Amino acid sequence: MAKEQIDILAEFIMANIDGEPSQSEGAGDTAIRIIKQLQAELDKAKNGIIEHRETESILIPQELYDKLYEAYRWIPVSERLPDQHNCFGSKVVFIVNEATGNVGMATYSHKRKLWDGPVNLPYPTHWKPIILLEGE
Repeated sequence: MAKEQIDILAEFIMANIDGEPSQSEGAGDTAIRIIKQLQAELDKAKNGIIEHRETESILIPQELYDKLYEAYRWIPVSERLPDQHNCFGSKVVFIVNEATGNVGMATYSHKRKLWDGPVNLPYPTHWKPIILLEGE
């Protein structure tokens, strides 16, 4: 059985790998040498990827970071309320009550000074705008 496997390996190497096996090696030694070479190349590639990940970072200008942070953060109701969008109130925003953990969507009416949203969330503590990707 083992000899048959070695013969199959030798036939594969001779048929598929240019210049192999060398004159001084048998099929088993040739296979081991090739596997070690490929493993070394794979390890080198993996190490290169890891080093690249560890040394390369994405840097964005502080001004852009600040704009993104402001656009996506939860804004305390005590800090400010959503801008008036039309005569009915603000655009729809996400709301949350920090104490209960309830989250929903609502509008804020500046005229009536109240949130128009889910009944289980009458007093949100934070809000944030709903930002859609361009074209949505």
